[in-house]
Amino acid sequence: MRFSKSPVPTFCGLVKKNAICFFLVVFFFLSVSRSAHAQRPKWFLSLYEGIYSANDLKNIALGSTEFKNSKLLCLALSHEVCDFWNKRITGEWEAQFAKHFGFQDHVETNVLFLLRWHSFPWDRFLETSFAVGDGLSYAWGRPQAEVIESDSSTRLLNYLLFEFCFTPNWELPLSLIFRIHHRSGVFGLFNGTHGGSNFVSGGIRLAF
Repeated sequence: MRFSKSPVPTFCGLVKKNAICFFLVVFFFLSVSRSAHAQRPKWFLSLYEGIYSANDLKNIALGSTEFKNSKLLCLALSHEVCDFWNKRITGEWEAQFAKHFGFQDHVETNVLFLLRWHSFPWDRFLETSFAVGDGLSYAWGRPQAEVIESDSSTRLLNYLLFEFCFTPNWELPLSLIFRIHHRSGVFGLFNGTHGGSNFVSGGIRLAF
């Protein structure tokens, strides 16, 4: 059994379906952040939606992406715990709760540590950061898309994240994020699993 292709979604299309959730989260944490001290935020709340890609990480990075009818909605809480090289690099712990829709309908929880690079030449026009994270992912149900694409899967897999974060020059502590949400067996290291899954995602990140 194979699942069908889905049309390539736009970022606006992904966000529109869950607009109420986005606005509720934004307004609540904006009220919290206004009462905080005027210092660099250490906590971040991200909400993003992703769609399954049948391609590997290399092809996705090159823009060759074939989407399928499996999506996820993920809520992530992260905390900055360290910095290096005059704050050009920061380290964060992150915990995620994701719900799958479409061909898959299970819940996924992830814990990871990520490093974020903050220094880009165009930061005075558009503040940008790039993050890479690694950790563990646990699926609270059988990931059907992973089984179909690789003929094998297991609930506990390695988790890998790549993210670009863009913060426009506005007063709100709000950023736009684009992520690759990746689970894999790391060439059989996890229970002999050689496959995995990739979700190309977009959403918002709130600093507080």
